[in-house]
Amino acid sequence: MLRAVVQLSDLIALLSGVTVHYIGKRFPRFKEEVLSSTVAEVTPDEMQRGWHAGFYGIEKTPLEFEELIRSLPQ
Repeated sequence: MLRAVVQLSDLIALLSGVTVHYIGKRFPRFKEEVLSSTVAEVTPDEMQRGWHAGFYGIEKTPLEFEELIRSLPQ
């Protein structure tokens, strides 16, 4: 499991061109056949226009998402 804390503004920039969908305010339950997925949480104090508090599914595997995170300036 990869866990990263990323500013929402950085996350928005990273996800340009990536499909993201709002899941809801509760962490999603996954079926056993789902091998890997990436979920991001936006907290109420981080909300910005178009981004609500809750969880978002990101159409990148954890390894693909890790590569995106590594591209952020340190």
